Amino acid sequence: MRTCKTIACSLAKGGTGKSTTCINIGVALALQGHKVALIDNDPQGSMSTALGLVPKTIKHTLATKMLNVLDDSEGLPIADCLIPCGAVDLLPSNQRLTLVEQRLTGESKSALLTGEGELPAELVMRKTLEPLRELYDYILIDCQPSAGLLTINALAAADSILIPMESHFLSFEAVKQTLELITRIRAAFNPALAVEGILLTKYQDRTTLCRGIRNAVQETYGDTLCIFTEPIAFSIRAAEQSVCGESIFVTDPHGKIAHGYMAAAREVIAHG
Repeated sequence: MRTCKTIACSLAKGGTGKSTTCINIGVALALQGHKVALIDNDPQGSMSTALGLVPKTIKHTLATKMLNVLDDSEGLPIADCLIPCGAVDLLPSNQRLTLVEQRLTGESKSALLTGEGELPAELVMRKTLEPLRELYDYILIDCQPSAGLLTINALAAADSILIPMESHFLSFEAVKQTLELITRIRAAFNPALAVEGILLTKYQDRTTLCRGIRNAVQETYGDTLCIFTEPIAFSIRAAEQSVCGESIFVTDPHGKIAHGYMAAAREVIAHG
């Protein structure tokens, strides 16, 4: 039987490299022989776009399957909705996911008022992704920078959360908010949710700011959380990757970003 680990990439702040991290750690895991599925859990479809797709043209997405669960209908098997993207498979997203979030909000309010509802709105994604756990070694979920029901669903479905944190003060502050959300998720829906670790991104070792933030992260969280050993260096190559629609292992396989993400993937594997 295949053992699958589902990891949500999440932080309550935008621009920290969540989509880039999700793609490149996923590809790095695949390059080490693991079968990997990426889940785009953002209505903007950032990860889908970064992998060369045009979200608005895609018929079958994460929204399709979550609506099937909400409507208690079968539809196309979820495995048939995934799109091969090089070394990984992708369940894409587009603006239809906004409709799903609205529907989840309505279902949640209805359950609170009536006490009815077989499946809590917060657990729809868990049920949606369940068939994939038999097919993949790793499932990585890219989350939007909010604590809305889509993010809550991802954390309720995940075995662990990986926190990509830009080497900046505002991102450092956002970690606290994310950890508070994790506490609420554990209490209500997913008591086994672990923290995979904090991964510093856009790191520039020559700057006092980045070095100070790295030290602050270590001092604040180093005794209780994993801090990934090697930060992901700042490089224009990361932006170029999104334009090319490929992972960094295609656009710059021997560069420092590829090296950093491969090191991070090895740590994920070591975590078990």
